[in-house]
Amino acid sequence: MTPTQSATEAEPSATHTTPLDTATPGTAGPSRTTTTPELSITTLHAGATISLPATIGYNITGAHFTASAGYRLRLTLGGSGSYSLDLPIKGPTGTVTIPLDKMLPGKRDLTFTVVRAGGASAWSTQHGTEVAHVTIYGPK
Repeated sequence: MTPTQSATEAEPSATHTTPLDTATPGTAGPSRTTTTPELSITTLHAGATISLPATIGYNITGAHFTASAGYRLRLTLGGSGSYSLDLPIKGPTGTVTIPLDKMLPGKRDLTFTVVRAGGASAWSTQHGTEVAHVTIYGPK
């Protein structure tokens, strides 16, 4: 079951960016704990095939989230960071929907990172997860 999104979170935002900066988080970011924050993609694995729109599960450990912080899961194609989508998240565990997007279909290496609403990395160092060789079917 996919969680419902509020009107302000209904659409992911697509951006053409360079790789994320690793700015030190402000007070709105997840609190650093004694463990290093880790992001896991729980329902998508290397070599998988998906059709858009696709619901993907995630789990973030080692960080404290506040409801108003506006975190997003950034999906970036390949290692270059030339195209990314920011998908709203509400907490440390849940799902996001990868929307119909003509830039995504093909065989892709996907990198997922946690960012704040402004686009900066949520932690002082970038913690991300790569899922390699995913075949994506969707609009072209």
